[in-house]
Amino acid sequence: MNRIKQLRIRKGLTLKELATELSKISNKTISYATISRWEKGINEPKLETWLKLSDYFDVPVSYLQGIGDDLTGWIDWEDATGYNKQELQAEIDRLEKAGYINATDDIQSKIGSAVKSLDYSSATTNQGMLKMVERELIQLKTRVTDAVVIPPKKVDMNGLKVIPSGTKTETRNGVDVEVYNQLMKLLDETRYKLPNLMRNNDN
Repeated sequence: MNRIKQLRIRKGLTLKELATELSKISNKTISYATISRWEKGINEPKLETWLKLSDYFDVPVSYLQGIGDDLTGWIDWEDATGYNKQELQAEIDRLEKAGYINATDDIQSKIGSAVKSLDYSSATTNQGMLKMVERELIQLKTRVTDAVVIPPKKVDMNGLKVIPSGTKTETRNGVDVEVYNQLMKLLDETRYKLPNLMRNNDN
């Protein structure tokens, strides 16, 4: 049985009050009768509603659904990310000490920030910062190319559409192809220098 009723009562809410709160955060009307049916197991919320309830009560979806007893969600995070509780907690402690997250933040937000940092998806370490720059350089090359390069014509070769070898890059009016090529070279050179910074500042 799910724990919606248990958590609602813990918050001191009536069915009508929870319906009002959930309607606000869901941007749609949810009746207290609907919540009552959820609590009794007659009906099930949709996944997006489970997630809204999970955020509202600050518990993992698995705990809310009655599938697991881990109130914090460490096991869910471990299964989803491959990092164990000790690694996540150590990274949370480091981020708090460095001022990237606040001690008053809810545990789910803290764990999420720790995962991003450990994945080098956020600039909370030297490697994280450099990885972020590398991703931005790749995306910048793509955006510039999409904006100024005329897509080359493809030819049919044994049933496959391919770009003929030796096809020269053509740019749109107002953009010098040589300036474009030099810019692409500059972005590539900058990107290829990043690993040296990572090796020199491994942190």
